[in-house]
Amino acid sequence: MIQQKDSKRGGKRHPFSVKLRKPPPKRPFKMWMIAPVLVVLGVVGFFVIRPRFVQADSQGLRLVRLADKLLEQGDLQAALARYDEVITLSPESVVAHMKRGDIRVLTENFSGAVEDYTAALEHAPDRVALYLRRAKANHQADEISKALSDYDMAVKLQPKSGEVYALRGECKLSSGDPSGAIGDYDLAITLQPDQPRHFLRRGVAHLELGEHSAAIADLDEVIRLDPPNAAAFKHRAHARQQLEDYSGAINDFTRAIRLDPADIELLNHRGIARKLNGDLASAIADFGKAIQMGADNYSARSNRAEAKRAKGDLTGAIADYTAALRLDPDNVEARFARGRAYEDIRQLSAAIADYNRVIALSPDHAEAYCARADVKEATGDLSGAIADFNQVIRLTPDDPYPYCGRADAKAEGGDLQGAIADYDKTIELKPDYAYAYYGRGQAQAIKGEFDAAIKDFRWIVDHSTDPKLVRTAGELLQLIQVEQH
Repeated sequence: MIQQKDSKRGGKRHPFSVKLRKPPPKRPFKMWMIAPVLVVLGVVGFFVIRPRFVQADSQGLRLVRLADKLLEQGDLQAALARYDEVITLSPESVVAHMKRGDIRVLTENFSGAVEDYTAALEHAPDRVALYLRRAKANHQADEISKALSDYDMAVKLQPKSGEVYALRGECKLSSGDPSGAIGDYDLAITLQPDQPRHFLRRGVAHLELGEHSAAIADLDEVIRLDPPNAAAFKHRAHARQQLEDYSGAINDFTRAIRLDPADIELLNHRGIARKLNGDLASAIADFGKAIQMGADNYSARSNRAEAKRAKGDLTGAIADYTAALRLDPDNVEARFARGRAYEDIRQLSAAIADYNRVIALSPDHAEAYCARADVKEATGDLSGAIADFNQVIRLTPDDPYPYCGRADAKAEGGDLQGAIADYDKTIELKPDYAYAYYGRGQAQAIKGEFDAAIKDFRWIVDHSTDPKLVRTAGELLQLIQVEQH
């Protein structure tokens, strides 16, 4: 809308006014004396001043109404063009800048939106809605400090508004400051204690901090204030799952599903909770329903594959991993898991192929090197196995297990001294690892170092909790003692 300038504002004289002479003394003032002047001002104002502003104002109003209608119809570009015309006619129009900024947000032109809101604020510096709009645009443009500065200004202008604190809290939460967000939600709740959304978002912030009991308390309050709130049940289910209350999590996911049956991810999450609770059949059923509702659901296929593998259905697991990889061919986790499933059914070449691809995609994937080393050792490629264990040790030098794996490969290849050195390192890192004592004892016995071998086998007999290993070590101990006599 065009804002007409008041020609008398600030004490300035109207450009068409005239200075009246002081009437002579004792001469009474008569209205008719200034009537001609008033008539002249009226005529000049109507024919000279008014048409210029009224015409612009009328055109601006027409364009604003047209732009609003286009915006309601969803024709953003046409509406944007109309607001451009309004701003050309009236650069000081707060409404036009604000609405053009809103359209620019919708079209993801966040910098342009910020410019518009800034222009509007120049003429309406105390309008809270403009600071909030600019804050949201800056937030979406990842200008977090600028967004928070605008939220701070909005708080200063409206310190008793719970919604303003909540919006600032949301900005902090989504930018990785859940502690700061909780502080703002505390203030919002103080001002609006019956607003369930404030409790919901504070509960989510507690979840991100791992404060699961505090999260549950907030989500309980949401459900008290707003019983059909599916999001509250979902988040409370996640909190309960983290506390290993799997039955409680399953119940909450079930209630969320009843409230929002179209949400595929709720089925997926309940399936995970059921898998963690040991109910693999029900978990597989949930993942299956999620796949039926959305065939391109990677998570559901991958999760069902995991459940099938845990249940012992390795062929079914491989089929699901393969379907998941069709949706996301470069997914490292699914490809590595399929490689392990292939290894479990002794399709070792297929396992190697998957591990190769994982390493190509993620060159520092220690587990893939370790798994490939095991397969190479099993197929007789001992030098290849040792090379892969070297990579694992480079990536995880404090992990005892790759030293033990490399020791096994060296021992099998005849490098007994090298094997003993690696078993020594394994025991240094994990002094209670019985298998390392067993491997070292065997290598020492083969070298004829019987006293050292007896010491290792006796340690196993005295300390190991693996009955099979204890029995084998005991038998080897007797054989060495017989040989010595």
